[in-house]
Amino acid sequence: NCQIYDFSSFQNFQLALLPEDFDICEVENPNVAWLNMGVVLPPNTSPEVTLGSDLVVTARDGDVISFDVLATDLDQDTVNLSLQPRGFQGSGIGVNFSDASGVGSVNSPFQWVVDCSLLDLTEKRTFEFLFIAEDQDRCDVVNQDTVLFTVNLDIPENNRPEIQEYADTVLKINVPFEMDISAFDFDAGDSVTIEFLNPSRLPRSESLFFERKTGLAEVTSTLYWTPECSLLDLGQESGLFEISFLAYDDGCPVQKQYTMSITFEIRETDELFLGFEPPNVFTPNGDGHNDTYTLTNLTQPRQNLPPDNCDDAFQYISIHDRSGTSVFRSEQRDFVWDGKNVPAGVYYYVIKYDQTQYKGFLQVLR
Repeated sequence: NCQIYDFSSFQNFQLALLPEDFDICEVENPNVAWLNMGVVLPPNTSPEVTLGSDLVVTARDGDVISFDVLATDLDQDTVNLSLQPRGFQGSGIGVNFSDASGVGSVNSPFQWVVDCSLLDLTEKRTFEFLFIAEDQDRCDVVNQDTVLFTVNLDIPENNRPEIQEYADTVLKINVPFEMDISAFDFDAGDSVTIEFLNPSRLPRSESLFFERKTGLAEVTSTLYWTPECSLLDLGQESGLFEISFLAYDDGCPVQKQYTMSITFEIRETDELFLGFEPPNVFTPNGDGHNDTYTLTNLTQPRQNLPPDNCDDAFQYISIHDRSGTSVFRSEQRDFVWDGKNVPAGVYYYVIKYDQTQYKGFLQVLR
């Protein structure tokens, strides 16, 4: 019984039969009969592994390698099928394969979605998978079959992304500014991300904003900035600030990046006070055209209130009639006067800044 005794390494035995009689004189009878006995084990053929794939394939990033692995045993023994990656951990690179067992045959699917981000291709570009089938013979004589499956990765060199170049730019204190910054990656399938290069070295400005964005092959994000007086030292008329941007891709085998810098000159806005020409007529008649009087967000830039600068900020606007009676006053830059409380006629305004004052007339037409 090979379940009791292991005959796998020894099958031939000699047995000695010693007959003995019990004569009165107790004379020994040395007669011996020898028997040669051999144990014939049941036949045990080796299992066989077959793959539903070529044994050597070439793959690129994003390819899906998928096939079935079949192990059979002609003796109908239980056969165990397993995978042994050679020199790496299969689960760490996204390989899916489950060891399996079956009587006479067993099948298990193999799948690998090649993901370059999980691989260190600077060290290894050839991956070998050893499939092993072992049978469980009744007499514990183990046979096995192996098949080596090889994947050679063909990953082209990754080119760096690029950021569109922009000229140095002049900004005005308290004047809103925006600029689209675009980055590109010319490698098919690569995404590109753009962001500030070093946020900790940016100018100390609460209004400076640039959202990190990612896009496939191309991405654009908008820089918003309304420079504050705090960016300039006391009495300083202008200052230079360099802002750097970073673009990087998700390409393999090595991620590439690109940097670009723009120099911004921040200037005071004294000259904008000289070109102010407020409108001097409006028609509050309810026809939907020019029904209110305001000095912000007008289509003609010179008609809008000058932006505050570091020494001269808006205080109020006051409108009065010929007698000097006040008919409207506001300390809000974005004021809106509907003129409903006054008859048609000529009125006079005073626009007061810390250091600058504008006076003029305004005609109300019905």
